[in-house]
Amino acid sequence: AVLTRPSVGFPHDSHFVDLDGKSLEVEKVIEMLTPYMTEERAARIDKVVSGRTYNIIPVVEGLYDMGNLAAVCRSADAFGMGSVHCINRKDEKFKQSARTAGGSDRWLDVSVWGSTAECVSAIKGAGYQLVVT
Repeated sequence: AVLTRPSVGFPHDSHFVDLDGKSLEVEKVIEMLTPYMTEERAARIDKVVSGRTYNIIPVVEGLYDMGNLAAVCRSADAFGMGSVHCINRKDEKFKQSARTAGGSDRWLDVSVWGSTAECVSAIKGAGYQLVVT
């Protein structure tokens, strides 16, 4: 299944809370970190962030081989998607796999749902259109 929603934008808060409990806007965090990175690194981060989208989100269900989930994560990351949803029903058993997500899961928001109904309710509530294949 693939979810689509026009112009979602970045779905996270635009502020961080520091160790002292103070709220910092994203712009302030960027301003504070910029002196510690090279221009090339800052340009690379900007390029990656500007290429991220939350307008399309893959949802996987009924996976038996965990290597397939890793493949979905790698593909989602390669296409610039910011999130993957996985429906993990309690009655399903998984085959462990030596294949990995290649670290792509570190850059994705991965949501795990306990049932199809729970997932569908949440994604439709967020304004996505559900497309099933």
